[in-house]
Amino acid sequence: MAYPNLTYPINSNSSLARPYNGADWDWCDNRKEAKATQRAYDFMLEIGLAEEGSNQKIDAHCSFWNKNRTYDTKAEIIDAQQARRLAWATGGSKALGCEIIEEIHNFAVRQNSQAAAALLTAGGRTKDNRQVDSKMWSKVAGWLGDFRYFQGGTYEDGSPIDTCTEEGLAYVYDEESDRLQNKIDDLDQPLPNSLLIGLVGAGVLIIGVILYKVIK
Repeated sequence: MAYPNLTYPINSNSSLARPYNGADWDWCDNRKEAKATQRAYDFMLEIGLAEEGSNQKIDAHCSFWNKNRTYDTKAEIIDAQQARRLAWATGGSKALGCEIIEEIHNFAVRQNSQAAAALLTAGGRTKDNRQVDSKMWSKVAGWLGDFRYFQGGTYEDGSPIDTCTEEGLAYVYDEESDRLQNKIDDLDQPLPNSLLIGLVGAGVLIIGVILYKVIK
């Protein structure tokens, strides 16, 4: 099955990116965990870091009376190598691909932090919903962190995949190397007449000073 295209930037107005409001006071921890898992998988599918596969059922029961309650998802998270290859294809370079992965990771971390902060003062249904959000974004941040710090495998061109930290350092090094090479190349160009006259004048002055000191 073909992998979907990576959607970037993230649509922060999508229902999966916005705070969840469907939980109620009678939701047990297992049901909140199940809803968070479903939303996390579906979010990854929405942005293209999961592929659509067979239907998976997530247990969401709270008691014997609703033992058959489940939430469904068809999302299957792609592996880290494919995620990095996909990000490179979207960004156009290894460094820009890593920036995409890092930005989505940071987005998930921020969402998780906001939900966790809201839990400090929330009560009732609001607390239940923020718990779903926090659990969801914790899962998404975990997957993106795995992609961000993945080391191993290869890109499509056969070059090795390093962590995004190392890829960023390599990009900076290459940029500085190119800048230095351009300066060196500029030195190979003929010097302007004004600079030649200046150099000759400076040379005559230096020779004159040397002769004066020798004679003296």
